[in-house]
Amino acid sequence: MAVAWLVIAVKCVLVWWAIEHWHMPFHPAWIIAPTLVFALLASVLWLTHSRED
Repeated sequence: MAVAWLVIAVKCVLVWWAIEHWHMPFHPAWIIAPTLVFALLASVLWLTHSRED
């Protein structure tokens, strides 16, 4: 789980940098916010899922 969140954090930093570096006409939050929301949702579902064998 920690590795997945590290990858997500790196992606968010790179997206923010790229959008600022190349002066894209939109705010980085348009990409970063959905990424974080879905990652949080997936994490919560993964952590709360009870595995029945």
